[in-house]
Amino acid sequence: MLDFLAELGVPTIVALTKADKLTKADARENVAKISRTLALEPDQVIQFSAQTGEGRIELLEAITQLVEKV
Repeated sequence: MLDFLAELGVPTIVALTKADKLTKADARENVAKISRTLALEPDQVIQFSAQTGEGRIELLEAITQLVEKV
């Protein structure tokens, strides 16, 4: 799906949920690994937790920036 969206020129963000289940170090490592695997910039991969609200502001800002570009 990411390749398809890239071909269409659609910007993407990947939200990694359940961030509250990881330590901060594991979360950073997880973002780096997934960024490399999916060939995305690290700022396109955002840790998020609905339970704690972690990453909420970052995700909102990223979505807002994408919408403003359209």
